[in-house]
Parts: sequence; C-alpha cells; structure tokens
Amino acid sequence: MHDESGKTRLCMQVRGGGQEELPKANIDSQLQSFMQQVTGAADLVLQPVLKKPSPPPQRSTGSRMRTTAASKLLRRASEEILAALDSFESRLERLKMWNVQFKRLTRVEFGDALYIVGNVEALGDGNPNKAIRMKHMGSDLWSVTVPNIPDGARYRYLIKKDDHSQGDHKASEIRYTTDYFFELSSIIEDAKLEEGFLVEDDTVQLVRFKVAREKAEKIFVVGSIPALGKWDKTKAVELIRSKGNTFEAIVAIPSDVVGEFEYKFFEYPSGQYESGPNRKSDAHLVEPQREFDPKTGSLGLTRVVDLESIWEGLLLRFLIYHPLQDPSSVLACSGSMQALGGWLGAPRKMGLGNERTLLTGVKGRCWEMTFPAPAQDSVNVQYRYCIIDGKKGTAVFEREPNRALHRVPGAQSALGVKYATLGLGQQVTGKNQGFRQREWQVYDGNFVPPHLSFDDVPPCLAIGPYPQSKGDVQTMVEAGVTGVLNVQTDGDHQRRMVNWNSMEKYYHEAGIHAIRVPIEDFNGEELARLVKEGAKAVDQLVHRAKSEGKQPKVYIHCTAGMGRAPAVACVYLVCRHGFSLQDALAHVKKHRPVSAPNWHAMEQALRSGGF
Repeated sequence: MHDESGKTRLCMQVRGGGQEELPKANIDSQLQSFMQQVTGAADLVLQPVLKKPSPPPQRSTGSRMRTTAASKLLRRASEEILAALDSFESRLERLKMWNVQFKRLTRVEFGDALYIVGNVEALGDGNPNKAIRMKHMGSDLWSVTVPNIPDGARYRYLIKKDDHSQGDHKASEIRYTTDYFFELSSIIEDAKLEEGFLVEDDTVQLVRFKVAREKAEKIFVVGSIPALGKWDKTKAVELIRSKGNTFEAIVAIPSDVVGEFEYKFFEYPSGQYESGPNRKSDAHLVEPQREFDPKTGSLGLTRVVDLESIWEGLLLRFLIYHPLQDPSSVLACSGSMQALGGWLGAPRKMGLGNERTLLTGVKGRCWEMTFPAPAQDSVNVQYRYCIIDGKKGTAVFEREPNRALHRVPGAQSALGVKYATLGLGQQVTGKNQGFRQREWQVYDGNFVPPHLSFDDVPPCLAIGPYPQSKGDVQTMVEAGVTGVLNVQTDGDHQRRMVNWNSMEKYYHEAGIHAIRVPIEDFNGEELARLVKEGAKAVDQLVHRAKSEGKQPKVYIHCTAGMGRAPAVACVYLVCRHGFSLQDALAHVKKHRPVSAPNWHAMEQALRSGGF
C-alpha cells in the first residue's frame, strides 16, 4: 500500500476490526534483524559440517549414525530459526500502533481543561505545551481518541489553561493529576475494544488500605467519599487480617477524588478511632503495582496502589535500585539511626519490591526496607548500603562517602501536615489541625562497588563506575582501555571528592585519552540533548586509538555506570554500528546487566538522526 508521499507502508490487522499502518522503514529494520538472526543460527549449526570433508562410504550402521547426527543438526537449526521468528514477531507486536480512546474523571476549575501527554510523538513527546486537549463529556468525565499510539507508551494527565476558552479568567499553572505515569498495554487478555478502538479507562483506581495494629480483633476504614461510607461507620469497609497483625482491603476509588479524600481507621467492636487528625489520601503519589497471581505464580495484570500504614504512626521507606547477580546475596543498609543498626549493630537487610518506575524513567525492581518511625525526629542521619553475601555471611560496603539526611521525621512530625506528601511534610499553623502523614521515603539511585570493576561491551566499549585514583587507572591500562569518556558533572566530582585535574594527569601518563561531556544525573531533558555529543566523543576516541595503531577500547563512565553511561553506549551503537535502539539496549544489558538507561531520552535524541 502507498500513501500520498509514495512511501510504502504495511497494514496490520488490529484486534476489534480496526487497522493501522506501520512505516515500511520500521518493518525493514525488524526484518533485517530477523534475517541476521536466522543467518547466525544457520552458520552456528552448519559451520561444523561445512568445514569437515565428506567421509568415505561406510557400513549401514555408520549411515544411520550420520543420519541421526544430521537430524539433530537440522532440529537444532529449526529451533534456532523458530526462536528468531518468535523474536521477530515480538518486535512487530511492539511496533503495533493503536487508535486509543482515553477516559479520565477529573475535577477542573473554570478556565482550565484536562490534557494528556506522553513519551511518544502522538502524545506531545513529553512536552506539556504539546499535550492533547481532552473533551469534556459532562460532570467530571473527560475523553479523547488519539491515533498512532504504540504499545508500551507511557502517559499521564495534566490540568492547565484551556486553549479553547475565551475572555479573561484566572487559570492554574500546569498540574499533573498523578506523580506517576500510566502505561499502555494492549497485549492483555482483558483489553477493552470498542468499535476498533483500544479503550484506556482510567476513571477508577484500585487502592489497597493496609494497616498494622497489634492486638486488634477487627479494623475498618471510613472516609469522606461514598466508597468509604462518607464517615458513616455502618458503611465503612472492613479490612481483612492478611498475616500477623496486618489488615487490608482493596477499594475502587473514582479518579476524580483519588488524591482528595480523607480517611481514618477504627477498631471493632470498641469503635475506637486512631488518635490525632484524619489521614489525607496520597494515592495519586504512589505508583500502582502489578498484583501477584497465585494461580500463575507470577505478576498478574491488575495494578493496585498500596497505601501501607502503621496505626497512629509513620512508615519510613528506603529504596535503591541495584540488581545483584548472585541470588543468595541481598542489599542491606547501616547507619547512625538505631533502626539502621546504629553503626555498631548488624546492617538492616532489604527485600526486592515489585516493579516500579526508576529514577531514569524505566522499569525495575528496587531493594526496599520499611520500618516504623521513632516518636521524635532524627537529625543529621548518615548511612551506607552494603551487599551481604548469603553464602559467606560477609558484607561489602559501597564506595561512596556516607550518605546524609538532614532530618528524618518522627511519628510526632507526621501529625498536622498541610498536604499529602511522601517527603518532609509542611506543618500547619493556627487552629487547623492538618492531616496525619502516612509514609516518608528516600529514593537512592546509585550503588558503586568498593573496587573499580567494569564490563566490556563489544565491539570496542567498556562501561562502569567512576575511577578516582592512580590505581584505578592502572586497572584500566591492564584491561586495554585506550580512551575514557566521563559524563559526570562538577557536582558529582565534588560530592565524591574526585580530583579531575589529578585524574587527567594519570590518564596522560598512562597514554589514555580522556574527554568530558558532563550530563546531570536523572535529568532526562539534558540527557536527550547531550547524549549524542557523548556518543560522538566516543567515536572520536575510537578513531584516535585506531590512528595510533591500537585496538580501541573506550571506557564510558558516569557515577555508577547504570544510567548515563549505558545511554551513551546505546546511542553510539545505533549511530556507528547500525543497531536498532532496542537491539542496542539488549546488547548493552547482556554485557552489563545493571544498566537502566532512560529509553525516552535516547529515543528522543535519535529522532533527528545520527551525530
């Protein structure tokens, strides 16, 4: 099929009767990758046979043996080709485009409107000024249908001045309705399809109320909205004992009130409420998690917001992303707080939580630990993470200086906050008693091992954490490193006491060429703007090594070698070695499993072509 511009396009059948077209360039890219896999499979299987001369005629027993061997080779070849075909079909599935109808319940002020923005071009490419205005359908319901949305697109809703409004009015600033992104996934059994459109109905959010209370017989939750009884105890929701002293229940909350309602727990049969002020919903701040399905033994399709609480207390949560290759090892934390072991005690072990959005914008499972806050604030808290070897019973602490928190709130500080937050709550003044804060959390992004270690990424790259000594440079020389790209900022150097002038001297003495392209950590916009500049610097270092008659190996590092450095490596592989971005990321993660670069930033940078 041809469009008006003459570009060949391929039609794909969309479930429910609709059709969408995929650009031929996308299909060609996937076909080329598929053929490379098939060719590789054939070479892998047939090469040993082709290299051997044909054997002389043998007895029938030998013929049967050769036939059996040939059958095994053919079976292996077919398995390899089928695997490549499965991969190809999976890639085509991810390329599928949908006409999507988005629905959301949201209350807006006069002069404002609800918009939707996402990480794909059809949804404004993450730019709120290019967000798509939704149509007001009456009451609090808004809806819009947007074509050409790929599977896996991430989006969220925002309120801003109505572009269609007339006259003078006071409009609010841009305000997102949730702190987290929704994710489009049509590859699910219960995907709603109406007249060929995929319907993303975000009008209701499932919320789990969960509270720990010792010696309680029954616990109920009651609140300001109909789903929680509108403060009528006879219509309150009973929480079921799940394990130990924990009670929980899942409630469907309309999206227009999901971040607005108040609630409180009470015991039965005494009817005793929690002391202190009401709790204020922070469900719009907590990313929904996929529920574990006991039937399949894996995560299911349902996503639920977990509001975990402690009766009359504050929950403290520490999170950090760092995949471990040894399943017997765990991450732990030690620090000056008594709850963290007080430095002299054993580090507090952490557990793997459900998949969540990382600081780089991609999905991953963080190490987490939660515990009740002490009554009073803890000030000038210092702490460090470590890896505990489950087999040896030993701990290896991170390379970083002690992490520091000016203040960790106590349970008393959780009373009387002005608004729902997961950070340090602003205290109210005057007669208004405010609300009880449910949770405080700290989200750490990097774990750097104590000794410099890095991973080679063929054909000519290595990725790892920051070097900081002459000994580290010697390790790099012994590994054959010919060039270094450093994407750390001056602030990164200062926090880790890295003397860049000294490092440049060490590199020069070792015959290693070094280039800096500073990129701020966890800043997607800056990464999208500078990542190709970093990839271009890598290319320069590769060519310089070749011109000097050396086998090039460029060491790319940020702080931990998990976000910025892998992003530069991926973009370099796309621009210089012809990888698709998807294949580049898979290649980098294969050789450096802890990699978690910002996909959207890389994709955005590559839309304008190579460097």
